[in-house]
Amino acid sequence: SNGSWSGLGVTPAGVFDPIVAGRDTHFLVYAVPYGNGCFTSDTLEVRVIDPVSPQPLPDDTLCKNDAAVQLIASPAGGNWTPGPGITTGGLFDPSLAPSGSNLLIYTIGTHPSCTQTDTTLYTVVDTTAITPCPDDSACTNGSVITFSGYSPTGGVWTGTGIIDPAGRFDPSSVVAGTYQLRYAFTNTEGCVSQTFKTITVFNPPTVEAGPDTLICLTPDIQQLTGNSPPLGTWFGTPCINASGQVDPVCLGVGRHIVYYRFTDINGCENIDSLTVTVQAPAIPQTMADTSFCQNAGIINLVASPADGVWSSSGPGLISDTTFNTLIAGANINTLVYTIFGGTSCE
Repeated sequence: SNGSWSGLGVTPAGVFDPIVAGRDTHFLVYAVPYGNGCFTSDTLEVRVIDPVSPQPLPDDTLCKNDAAVQLIASPAGGNWTPGPGITTGGLFDPSLAPSGSNLLIYTIGTHPSCTQTDTTLYTVVDTTAITPCPDDSACTNGSVITFSGYSPTGGVWTGTGIIDPAGRFDPSSVVAGTYQLRYAFTNTEGCVSQTFKTITVFNPPTVEAGPDTLICLTPDIQQLTGNSPPLGTWFGTPCINASGQVDPVCLGVGRHIVYYRFTDINGCENIDSLTVTVQAPAIPQTMADTSFCQNAGIINLVASPADGVWSSSGPGLISDTTFNTLIAGANINTLVYTIFGGTSCE
């Protein structure tokens, strides 16, 4: 301990200054006296090298929901100081880092005395919270839906069936099914937040009003039949009620279109129609009352319009248009001519 050092860049007390010594290999001598002017010594080889100057990435800004990024510094082989959002290997995850400025430190050095550091500043910007739009349902024969109930507005809607990025969906442009629609909002810092809305589109029910029908102009209320599914609603004129009962007198003679609506459990409705024709009853004209001798035989019955049906209060009517007096015998027979066209007219 009573010796002294000598050499370039070293003090007798052994303090070595690499700046004074300069970049090179230096041999430093330590000498210890032991009497009579004699010394013993030893030599230490010291190599002075330039330190490595790290070059990290330039400063940057990331959004809170951006993917993690691998920080690359030069030269490789150093370490990043770990902390919230940053690993030793330099993986920076903005979702784990605090919002605002994050000072990231990169350290490199082959020897403790040559350790160098540099820093980069990463700013993490929060995204804008979105109040989502509620899920919805629609029918393929429905009208365009304008979305509401979400905030902030001003973003962009995308997805199947979207006809306006401001939030208008046309269910008639898609087939029945479930669709996930995306709403993206970009804030003033350029950070994009998103939410999703699910809309289910149903096919409408198959509705049949039934066949067109012919009714007679009488005071009798007529019930429409043949509609399906049951329990729908009729409408189209004040002369028909919701259950399909028609007032012929209210309708009047002529052709009238009425409608049948049915709504299924999904809230989808469909409508079909039929034509109700109201016909005035025909007034039959028959031959005048008359008398015949019993032996007159076959009598042709005459009436208009044709295609009616004769009936008799007694015997003698042998066909639709003939009466036999021989069979009838001496008697008073009342013959009735009825016109019935398959409707309520008779």
